[in-house]
Amino acid sequence: MKLINAEYDKILQFDAQQTSGRDDRRQAQKIYENRRDELVDALELFVLAADIVDDDIEGTAAKFKMPRPRNDRSLIAKATSFNADSAGIEAELVEAGIGADGRARLLTARDGFQQAAADHDAAEVSSGEESGGMSDSFRKLMDLMRRRAKSVQMKYRRNPAKTAAWTVASHLDRAPQSKGDATPKTPTV
Repeated sequence: MKLINAEYDKILQFDAQQTSGRDDRRQAQKIYENRRDELVDALELFVLAADIVDDDIEGTAAKFKMPRPRNDRSLIAKATSFNADSAGIEAELVEAGIGADGRARLLTARDGFQQAAADHDAAEVSSGEESGGMSDSFRKLMDLMRRRAKSVQMKYRRNPAKTAAWTVASHLDRAPQSKGDATPKTPTV
């Protein structure tokens, strides 16, 4: 019974950790989404400006295209590429509408997105550890409960009434307790 209670306590601890981490994961997800949107907006601004500049510098629009598919890696790589490729035509892009600090904002958006993606991934990994620990504890708990049931059957094998009472009691929920009652009611065998 001590081993069962210890595993039960572990499960409750994992559950508390998982519950408290849920808000952190939700926050990390929202920040990740916001930073991704900011990066996509900055990239689209460069694409539009490149379309305008293409009339004066042929091939610019072909060079500045949104990545397909738009996964995290491709967005980060494209932001780095846009920054490098725009160095020679920065004045034209500024005139087209990216703003004087357009390249700096692009890099800031890229770096913010990279950090948010890393934080988001770290939050998801910690959730997996808690779930795995809880699953292991449930398996151990079930094994201990099976062993306890076999021990009771062994002890009372010559007393079918007590064995039957144990079997029935082990499948029932505990009786409800009043708020003032601190001791749990357990079936007796």
